[in-house]
Order: sequence, then C-alpha cells, then structure tokens
Amino acid sequence: MDDSSGHRWIDDAVAALADRGFYFGRKVFGTLDIPDILARIRALDESGAFTDAGVGRSGRHQINHLVRGDRVRWIDEKPTDPVEVRLMDLMAGARRTLNQELFAGLVDFEGHFAIYPPGGFYHRHVDSFRDDDSRVITFILYLNQDWKSDDGGQLRVYHHDGSIVDIDPESGSVVMFKSRDFPHEVLTARGERRSFTGWFRVRRAPHQ
Repeated sequence: MDDSSGHRWIDDAVAALADRGFYFGRKVFGTLDIPDILARIRALDESGAFTDAGVGRSGRHQINHLVRGDRVRWIDEKPTDPVEVRLMDLMAGARRTLNQELFAGLVDFEGHFAIYPPGGFYHRHVDSFRDDDSRVITFILYLNQDWKSDDGGQLRVYHHDGSIVDIDPESGSVVMFKSRDFPHEVLTARGERRSFTGWFRVRRAPHQ
C-alpha cells in the first residue's frame, strides 16, 4: 500500500511529524487497495456491524448526537478478514518505523472504520482522554472516491500558530498528527463520508 512511485509515504510522514507534528499526504495510496476496503465496509454495514460512535472513555463513554454523528466498527487487534489483516499489518509496519525513527515508544494500534452519513459531523476535540493519554499519533486514511469540496466533510485542523487548515477527505489521502496537540473537527458532510481511522498508542502510566 505504497504510492504509485514506489516511495514510502511513511518516510514523508516521519519527517513531517518530527518537524511539525503533522502530516498530510494527498492521494498517496492511489486506488490500489481502496475498492477492497470499501467492499469490506459495505458488507459490514449491511450486516449491521456499525454502531453509533460515542464520546469519552470507560465510565464516561456516552452517545451524544449533538457532538458527533458518525457510525463506527472497531477492528480486532488480530483480525481474520484479509482486508483488515492488510490494514493492521500496514499499521504494524508503520509503528515499527515510527519507533525506529522517532523513538516514540509505541506499543500498539487501535483502529476503526467510520461512516458519516449526510449531515454527519464531529465538533472540535482532541484525541486524548482525561483519564487516558495513551494515544500519541492519530492516523486517518480517507476512502471517498470522486469526493469534491462541495461535498463537505472536511477535516478542520487547528495548528499551533493559530492557522486553520481544511482537508478534503479524498480517497487515498492520509493524515497523521500528534494526538494531544492538534484540536480538530469534521465539518458537516453532504454525502456519505468513509475512513479508516486509528491511534498509535504508548503504554499507560501505572497511576492512570
């Protein structure tokens, strides 16, 4: 799942994360694996495997449609479906590279498929919980073929310098950033918006 030139997107991601904590690769995945992933998402959705996404963790977890309106299906740590196996293998390889190059201390990855129906959104937030800051690096792979800016659903990212960047969720594009450092939101989608999203994590401190 490299881009068509054979260049590893993770090399660019590592350099960007080290420099500014944020990486955006536009359509770096081309179309090689996207149809298989979309077929897997459709099959899961038709079987009722997706559930309304919540906010918060553990005892604070709740469904709040005023905050977010997507549906998700979490991927097992050791999946058996070939598409999910490829994705998790990809993330394992990326984790090894991040650890080697950034000494990140990452121990695992958790991820899910996400579907935002028309009208779906997710208000501004950070990818770190009050009682669990194990998420260190956020990863997003967009899966929306023929997506146009007018379709909405942009990822709006708030950078350290006060600037705001909107990213179209185009198929094959990848976003990575330091989970605790970048507030972000998903603007209202006008079509069905799909992604594979997850987090590289470190081990939780004993006192947490």
